[in-house]
Amino acid sequence: MTATDVDVEVTQATLVGGEVVDLVTHDEFGHVTVTAWDADGVLVGVAWFRTGNDGHPAVASIDVTPDHRRRGLGTALLRQLLAEASARHVRWLTWTQQADDLAASRLAKASDAICARRVDHGRATSAILVRAA
Repeated sequence: MTATDVDVEVTQATLVGGEVVDLVTHDEFGHVTVTAWDADGVLVGVAWFRTGNDGHPAVASIDVTPDHRRRGLGTALLRQLLAEASARHVRWLTWTQQADDLAASRLAKASDAICARRVDHGRATSAILVRAA
């Protein structure tokens, strides 16, 4: 498979500090994936959700490299995911995070997410639910 075999959309996001990253969105194999690339072509973030959820919240994930955290990249990735989910009539995205993950907690709070915290085997996690459409 080559890059031309996949429908790809490229947008840009400007981070805190002025750095511009390319957000590359593609939809294949039942997943919508958004990758973030810096000016040197280095992957600095990735987000995805699983399509075909038949009305249930779509499972999502967002990850940003440590040196790009707290600069707006997670927010840019989530906004792109929400737009893609809405375009596909997916109403909700959900993910699980460690309860002490401050960056993920700030992202969830800024997105007006519904959060439910639980402790399992002594480890606290939060289930996040964000409205897409």
